[in-house]
Amino acid sequence: KQWYQRRVAITAGIALFSVDHSDILVPSEKWDVGAPCYDYCYLSCREWIFAANIVRVSDFNGRGDVMMRSIGEVRGFDLEGEEVMKLTVTGMGGCCYAVASHPTEPTILSGSSDHVIREWNVDSQTLVRTIADTSSYGWTYGGNWSVSYDPTGCYVLSTEPHSMSLRLYTFEGNLVDEMKGHADCINKIKIVPGLSFREFNDNCNLIT
Repeated sequence: KQWYQRRVAITAGIALFSVDHSDILVPSEKWDVGAPCYDYCYLSCREWIFAANIVRVSDFNGRGDVMMRSIGEVRGFDLEGEEVMKLTVTGMGGCCYAVASHPTEPTILSGSSDHVIREWNVDSQTLVRTIADTSSYGWTYGGNWSVSYDPTGCYVLSTEPHSMSLRLYTFEGNLVDEMKGHADCINKIKIVPGLSFREFNDNCNLIT
Protein backbone atom coordinates (compact mmCIF):
# COMPACT_ATOMS: atom_id res chain seq x y z
CA LYS A 1 0.00 0.00 0.00
CA GLN A 2 0.99 3.58 -0.53
CA TRP A 3 0.39 6.06 2.24
CA TYR A 4 0.19 9.78 2.67
CA GLN A 5 1.42 11.08 6.04
CA ARG A 6 0.04 14.30 7.45
CA ARG A 7 1.48 16.19 10.43
CA VAL A 8 -0.93 17.71 12.93
CA ALA A 9 1.16 19.96 15.14
CA ILE A 10 -1.61 21.22 17.42
CA THR A 11 -2.72 17.78 18.54
CA ALA A 12 0.75 16.25 18.19
CA GLY A 13 -0.69 13.48 16.06
CA ILE A 14 -0.10 11.59 12.82
CA ALA A 15 -2.84 10.51 10.42
CA LEU A 16 -2.49 8.05 7.53
CA PHE A 17 -4.57 8.27 4.39
CA SER A 18 -4.75 5.67 1.63
CA VAL A 19 -4.03 7.27 -1.75
CA ASP A 20 -6.69 4.99 -3.24
CA HIS A 21 -9.34 6.80 -1.19
CA SER A 22 -7.90 10.30 -0.96
CA ASP A 23 -11.24 11.86 -1.90
CA ILE A 24 -12.88 10.49 1.25
CA LEU A 25 -10.41 12.23 3.61
CA VAL A 26 -10.97 9.73 6.39
CA PRO A 27 -7.72 8.50 7.96
CA SER A 28 -7.16 4.76 7.97
CA GLU A 29 -4.91 5.09 11.04
CA LYS A 30 -4.17 7.90 13.47
CA TRP A 31 -2.40 8.23 16.79
CA ASP A 32 -0.91 10.65 19.26
CA VAL A 33 2.90 10.94 19.15
CA GLY A 34 3.00 12.32 22.69
CA ALA A 35 4.73 15.64 21.95
CA PRO A 36 4.51 18.62 19.55
CA CYS A 37 5.61 17.45 16.10
CA TYR A 38 7.59 19.74 13.79
CA ASP A 39 8.25 17.33 10.93
CA TYR A 40 7.76 13.75 9.76
CA CYS A 41 9.08 11.27 7.18
CA TYR A 42 8.30 7.77 5.94
CA LEU A 43 11.10 5.21 5.70
CA SER A 44 9.87 2.83 3.01
CA CYS A 45 12.47 0.08 3.56
CA ARG A 46 11.15 -0.45 7.12
CA GLU A 47 7.59 0.92 6.68
CA TRP A 48 8.12 3.20 9.66
CA ILE A 49 7.13 6.81 10.21
CA PHE A 50 9.41 9.19 12.12
CA ALA A 51 8.37 12.39 13.87
CA ALA A 52 10.63 15.27 14.93
CA ASN A 53 9.47 16.35 18.38
CA ILE A 54 10.12 18.82 21.15
CA VAL A 55 9.62 17.43 24.66
CA ARG A 56 9.24 19.61 27.75
CA VAL A 57 11.02 18.36 30.86
CA SER A 58 11.66 19.67 34.36
CA ASP A 59 15.16 20.85 35.26
CA PHE A 60 16.79 22.64 38.19
CA ASN A 61 18.91 25.78 38.00
CA GLY A 62 21.84 26.56 40.28
CA ARG A 63 19.54 27.91 42.99
CA GLY A 64 17.41 24.76 43.08
CA ASP A 65 14.47 26.33 41.25
CA VAL A 66 12.44 24.12 38.92
CA MET A 67 12.60 25.22 35.27
CA MET A 68 10.91 23.83 32.19
CA ARG A 69 13.33 23.06 29.37
CA SER A 70 13.07 21.30 26.05
CA ILE A 71 14.75 18.24 24.55
CA GLY A 72 14.72 17.38 20.85
CA GLU A 73 13.63 13.84 20.03
CA VAL A 74 12.91 11.66 17.01
CA ARG A 75 10.24 9.00 17.54
CA GLY A 76 9.58 6.13 15.18
CA PHE A 77 6.24 4.31 14.69
CA ASP A 78 5.02 1.42 12.61
CA LEU A 79 1.89 1.75 10.48
CA GLU A 80 -0.28 0.50 13.35
CA GLY A 81 0.89 3.37 15.54
CA GLU A 82 3.15 1.34 17.83
CA GLU A 83 6.32 3.14 18.87
CA VAL A 84 9.38 1.26 17.60
CA MET A 85 12.16 3.61 18.67
CA LYS A 86 13.04 6.91 20.30
CA LEU A 87 16.21 8.96 19.76
CA THR A 88 17.36 11.89 21.86
CA VAL A 89 18.74 14.35 19.32
CA THR A 90 19.66 17.36 21.47
CA GLY A 91 20.32 18.04 25.13
CA MET A 92 18.61 20.52 27.42
CA GLY A 93 17.33 23.61 25.62
CA GLY A 94 17.37 21.93 22.22
CA CYS A 95 14.69 21.28 19.65
CA CYS A 96 14.47 18.82 16.75
CA TYR A 97 12.95 20.64 13.76
CA ALA A 98 13.39 18.19 10.90
CA VAL A 99 13.68 14.54 9.98
CA ALA A 100 14.23 12.86 6.60
CA SER A 101 14.54 9.28 5.35
CA HIS A 102 17.13 7.75 3.05
CA PRO A 103 15.70 6.64 -0.33
CA THR A 104 16.89 3.02 0.08
CA GLU A 105 18.91 2.51 3.27
CA PRO A 106 17.68 2.16 6.92
CA THR A 107 18.99 5.59 7.90
CA ILE A 108 17.41 8.93 8.69
CA LEU A 109 18.62 12.51 9.10
CA SER A 110 17.67 14.93 11.85
CA GLY A 111 18.02 18.72 11.90
CA SER A 112 17.91 20.67 15.14
CA SER A 113 18.41 23.99 16.90
CA ASP A 114 22.13 23.37 17.51
CA HIS A 115 22.96 23.55 13.76
CA VAL A 116 24.18 19.95 13.73
CA ILE A 117 22.80 17.55 11.12
CA ARG A 118 22.81 13.99 12.42
CA GLU A 119 22.48 10.70 10.56
CA TRP A 120 21.04 7.72 12.45
CA ASN A 121 20.89 4.00 11.72
CA VAL A 122 17.37 2.94 12.68
CA ASP A 123 18.20 -0.77 13.00
CA SER A 124 20.92 -0.25 15.61
CA GLN A 125 19.41 3.06 16.82
CA THR A 126 22.88 4.60 16.80
CA LEU A 127 24.39 7.85 15.56
CA VAL A 128 26.28 7.28 12.30
CA ARG A 129 27.75 10.74 11.67
CA THR A 130 27.31 14.46 12.29
CA ILE A 131 27.64 17.43 9.94
CA ALA A 132 28.20 20.82 11.56
CA ASP A 133 26.48 23.61 9.65
CA THR A 134 29.29 25.96 10.65
CA SER A 135 28.31 28.82 8.37
CA SER A 136 25.12 29.32 10.39
CA TYR A 137 24.72 31.04 13.73
CA GLY A 138 22.11 30.67 16.42
CA TRP A 139 19.16 32.75 17.50
CA THR A 140 15.94 32.04 19.40
CA TYR A 141 14.31 30.09 16.56
CA GLY A 142 17.43 29.27 14.60
CA GLY A 143 18.72 25.89 13.49
CA ASN A 144 18.30 23.51 10.59
CA TRP A 145 14.62 23.90 9.76
CA SER A 146 14.74 21.22 7.08
CA VAL A 147 17.10 18.42 6.05
CA SER A 148 17.02 15.84 3.28
CA TYR A 149 19.06 13.35 1.31
CA ASP A 150 19.52 14.10 -2.37
CA PRO A 151 17.69 11.73 -4.79
CA THR A 152 20.71 9.39 -4.94
CA GLY A 153 21.13 9.23 -1.15
CA CYS A 154 24.78 10.28 -1.51
CA TYR A 155 24.55 13.91 -0.37
CA VAL A 156 22.82 15.87 2.38
CA LEU A 157 20.69 19.00 1.95
CA SER A 158 19.87 21.52 4.67
CA THR A 159 18.25 24.90 5.23
CA GLU A 160 18.45 27.43 8.06
CA PRO A 161 16.64 30.78 8.40
CA HIS A 162 19.52 33.28 8.31
CA SER A 163 21.00 32.58 4.88
CA MET A 164 17.66 31.75 3.19
CA SER A 165 19.64 29.28 1.11
CA LEU A 166 19.73 25.57 0.31
CA ARG A 167 23.04 23.91 1.19
CA LEU A 168 24.46 20.70 -0.24
CA TYR A 169 26.97 18.69 1.83
CA THR A 170 28.97 15.51 1.40
CA PHE A 171 28.75 12.90 4.16
CA GLU A 172 32.18 14.11 5.27
CA GLY A 173 30.68 17.53 6.01
CA ASN A 174 32.18 19.38 3.05
CA LEU A 175 30.01 22.15 1.61
CA VAL A 176 29.54 21.36 -2.10
CA ASP A 177 27.12 24.12 -3.07
CA GLU A 178 25.00 26.88 -1.57
CA MET A 179 21.95 27.76 -3.67
CA LYS A 180 20.34 31.14 -3.04
CA GLY A 181 17.39 33.01 -4.47
CA HIS A 182 14.60 32.94 -1.89
CA ALA A 183 13.45 36.19 -0.26
CA ASP A 184 12.44 34.42 2.95
CA CYS A 185 13.24 31.31 4.98
CA ILE A 186 13.00 27.89 3.35
CA ASN A 187 10.77 25.87 5.67
CA LYS A 188 10.76 22.50 3.93
CA ILE A 189 12.81 20.50 1.42
CA LYS A 190 10.88 17.91 -0.60
CA ILE A 191 12.74 15.78 -3.14
CA VAL A 192 11.15 14.57 -6.37
CA PRO A 193 11.84 10.81 -6.65
CA GLY A 194 13.53 9.42 -9.73
CA LEU A 195 15.78 12.34 -10.68
CA SER A 196 19.46 11.72 -11.32
CA PHE A 197 21.90 13.87 -9.37
CA ARG A 198 22.67 15.88 -12.52
CA GLU A 199 18.98 16.59 -13.15
CA PHE A 200 18.51 17.42 -9.48
CA ASN A 201 21.47 19.81 -9.41
CA ASP A 202 20.36 21.57 -12.61
CA ASN A 203 16.85 22.07 -11.23
CA CYS A 204 18.08 23.38 -7.89
CA ASN A 205 20.34 25.90 -9.55
CA LEU A 206 17.31 27.47 -11.26
CA ILE A 207 16.67 29.39 -8.02
CA THR A 208 20.06 31.16 -8.08
